[in-house]
Amino acid sequence: MSVHWWVEGVRVEFEDAVVAHVHGQFPVATVDAVSGRPEIRATVHRDGLVHVELPGSPEVKIGMFRGNEFLRGIDWERTEAAKVKQEGERDMSEEARCYLLAERTSLERMLASLPESSVIERMSLEARKEKVEEELATMNDE
Repeated sequence: MSVHWWVEGVRVEFEDAVVAHVHGQFPVATVDAVSGRPEIRATVHRDGLVHVELPGSPEVKIGMFRGNEFLRGIDWERTEAAKVKQEGERDMSEEARCYLLAERTSLERMLASLPESSVIERMSLEARKEKVEEELATMNDE
């Protein structure tokens, strides 16, 4: 499980993806599918923002470096959740709850470090955070 960056179908390091974007290419990042969850895809667009497609959620739009950090956070949490599942310590609903809590923490950290002038990134991250909080509230009601 990991984050992979791709340029024209070739796997590259993140730094090479940044250089490719500077040269007019549009790298794609993927976070491998685990535990029955679909693979997450993120594409760098002309606007220079990484558009992250999260299943069942609004698209997140953030800068490349923050996007890479965000994807790595998701990957780390998925890896930890998969380890817990293998150990049989938690059921699927607890795994999903832990995943959402970690995602919320990552989003809060990124929002705290984001300048107020980054309006598009801030709106995108705030929208995703609201969605995560809604999902957590639904889980708490069950």
